[in-house]
Amino acid sequence: ALEKLQTWLLPKTDGFFQAPSGHRLHVRAVLPPNDPQAVGVKAVVLYCHGMNSHVNGKAWAGSLYPQIAAEGFAVIALDIHGHGYSEGTRSLVDDWETVFDDWEAFAEALMGVADPAPSEEG
Repeated sequence: ALEKLQTWLLPKTDGFFQAPSGHRLHVRAVLPPNDPQAVGVKAVVLYCHGMNSHVNGKAWAGSLYPQIAAEGFAVIALDIHGHGYSEGTRSLVDDWETVFDDWEAFAEALMGVADPAPSEEG
C-alpha cells in the first residue's frame, strides 16, 4: 500500500513559507520549461487546494501544473496548514480566517509587497 501511495505523491520540495499563523507551509512552484528564471511568464497562477487535499498529487502537480507552465504561466501552489507537507494538525482547519490571512500574506510576499519571514529548510 505504501508503494502505491509513493507513486501517487510527489516528494516535498525545499520551498516553505513561514505564515502569520506560525505554521511552515509547503510551496510547490512549476515554471515554464524554457524560462527557469521566470523572466517572461505571462502571469502567475496561484493554486489553492480544497479541504482534506493538498498540492502534491501527480494528477495535478505532475500533469496539470506542467501543462499550464508549458503555456507560459508560472504555477505556485501552497499546502494550507494541516494539509500535504505543511505543519499543523492533519486536516484540521478550526478557523478559515487563519487560512485566508496566510494566503494573503503569501500573495503579498510573492508580489514583493511584504518581506517573507525566513523559514528553515527541511
